[in-house]
Amino acid sequence: TLEKVRGRISNRVDLGNGHCLTMSDLDEALFPIDGVWTFTASLSREGKMDHLHVEAWGTGETKVHVVQQAVEAIPEVRAARESGRLEVVSMMQKEGPVGFSGQAKRMLVDRRLPSD
Repeated sequence: TLEKVRGRISNRVDLGNGHCLTMSDLDEALFPIDGVWTFTASLSREGKMDHLHVEAWGTGETKVHVVQQAVEAIPEVRAARESGRLEVVSMMQKEGPVGFSGQAKRMLVDRRLPSD
């Protein structure tokens, strides 16, 4: 049997030690949260530590700690955090992003430099 399609290669980032994070992982973690409309995600590096930045938009009732916990519960994220390679930074916004139409293509952006 075929396995579930997990997303495009371009929407995947390497977290090290064979762990990859995909937009599908983030979708499955964040969209079940009541009030979340959309989100952006990017990965950057400071020194030897990667930082996963997640900015979610939703209703005023949606709390940032709920978003943070959902992202940290993703198995690949949890493994990278436990090995000391990743920190998660979450933000919650009440207003939609500039130009938000509800149909914007979401992407997982890797902002780490190739030499990192």
